[in-house]
Amino acid sequence: MTERSRPAETARRWVARRAAPLGVRLAAPCGTAARLVSAARLVSAARLVSAALFVSAALIGATGGGCSEPSQPFALGEAAYARADFRAAAAHYRAALEQDRRPVSEAEVRSRLGLTLRKLGETAAAEVELRTAIRQAEGATDGHLAAVTRRYLGRLYADTGRLEAAGQALDAALDWHRTNGPPSDALKVQIQRAGLAWVRHDLEGAYDAYLDAHGRAQVADRPMELGAALEGMALLVGQAGAFDEARRLLVQAEVAYRRAGRADATAQLHANAA
Repeated sequence: MTERSRPAETARRWVARRAAPLGVRLAAPCGTAARLVSAARLVSAARLVSAALFVSAALIGATGGGCSEPSQPFALGEAAYARADFRAAAAHYRAALEQDRRPVSEAEVRSRLGLTLRKLGETAAAEVELRTAIRQAEGATDGHLAAVTRRYLGRLYADTGRLEAAGQALDAALDWHRTNGPPSDALKVQIQRAGLAWVRHDLEGAYDAYLDAHGRAQVADRPMELGAALEGMALLVGQAGAFDEARRLLVQAEVAYRRAGRADATAQLHANAA
């Protein structure tokens, strides 16, 4: 394995193997977009911009022949999110909500729309969508979607200064993920929980949470979360004046981010260190 992470490399291979051959069959438009929903989810999760552009083009081509395809708006939203075109993503998710038939649940669409609206700074609308998504997911006994959406909601609460509510949402998400897996989801919540402790000026608690996440990320072989934990530890020790240790941790974080194939995270890392 190169410096790219397994998840990112897996997504690239999946898109190349499953999505690219669809280009040969675009003359028969019906039914092809549904095959790209999973590809769109993968490129969104891994932020694969070039793959997202391909998926968008393939979806438009696949459904451009007058065929009604319920997969298109949601998958286009996922691809737009991967490109960080959040306004387009929100429009596609809203279009998906207006459909009579959907390839995914209304709760999942609302969860993704709420996440996207938060990126656009529309916090009130984002909160409505996220809370609705949690209620719908719980009603459908989809504990995983409810927990993921609580993580989104916790971040929104933290953004708007509601730190106690943020902690409650993140704790509920972490409890579910630690019991039900996978480890990557629990790690994401734990890293957000560490950041929340930092905002609350609990620097020792924040460092301990990052350190615990660091160990768990190593065991689970999750380079993206490993990089985030190392970066958090580096910034905390740097704030305490231990600059040599901070530089050592930042170097390790950069290696982890490069393994994850996330040049954007590496660039942000350098901006934080400047």
